[in-house]
Amino acid sequence: IRRQRQMCIRDREKYLSCGIKLRVENSNNHYDYNKYESLRMEIWKDRGDHLSSSRNLMCEVKTGGSILIGAFKDGLLVGFSYGWFCIKGKSSIEFYSQYNAVKESFRGLGIGIELKKFQKDVILDRGVNKITCTYDPLTGQNAYRNVALLGMEILKYEVDLYKGFRGKLNKKSVPSDRFSAVWFLSL
Repeated sequence: IRRQRQMCIRDREKYLSCGIKLRVENSNNHYDYNKYESLRMEIWKDRGDHLSSSRNLMCEVKTGGSILIGAFKDGLLVGFSYGWFCIKGKSSIEFYSQYNAVKESFRGLGIGIELKKFQKDVILDRGVNKITCTYDPLTGQNAYRNVALLGMEILKYEVDLYKGFRGKLNKKSVPSDRFSAVWFLSL
């Protein structure tokens, strides 16, 4: 497994049986990052929330502070995973996974779970053994993926975490309560 992970990360790509290519983004052209914000907007439909600007996103990725993984079908971005490294306490480094998204017409192919698994390999390759995230406790698919398939542990229940953020996935009439979860990885 370690050898497979090293090969996968060294190449920075992974091919899925459904014809999807996962790739760690590392472009030197900041315009190449616009497609991620476009897909985020298509999925979440919240004009008040954004990824970093394309230039800043490129700098985050190039300096190693953030990891952005794209899922591509015939060169078209159909999903992505995004997060950043953070320091907890005096010396504990972990990775916070903010987004994991798949275009609606490509859901049900296992791309979301494969993005998370590939993200895990990339994070382990950097020597970090913990990923944290939040997810909507009312979304059964996220709970099943995070807890049952990936083995994440729930840390706490957070009431209306994203106060004021709305859009397709955060209805105005429903508070944005979230489970805060941790995924302990094996080096």
